[in-house]
Amino acid sequence: DETSALHFACQKGNTIIARRLLAKGAKVNAKTRKGVTPLMMAAQRGELSLVELLLKKKADPLARSNKGDTALDVAKTDVYDSIKEACDKAKGDKREAGKGG
Repeated sequence: DETSALHFACQKGNTIIARRLLAKGAKVNAKTRKGVTPLMMAAQRGELSLVELLLKKKADPLARSNKGDTALDVAKTDVYDSIKEACDKAKGDKREAGKGG
């Protein structure tokens, strides 16, 4: 799968390990077979400190996966939209609970 240790650290949201790997020469723009970069994985998790670290180390924010997605595209669809959906659901649940009382 060509997933690097840096990919795994970003997938788990582990900034400390990512920092150590980068200090040891990990390739910040490495891609998996699907074209996914560590930055995309960090963005997908919503790990702002990790995203900032990777960008500081020259991660390419315009890199595209095989699907054509950038880190920002993945963050918007997999993090922000999910959060919005969860909030909307919570609002609906709260309204339903208020009707029962």
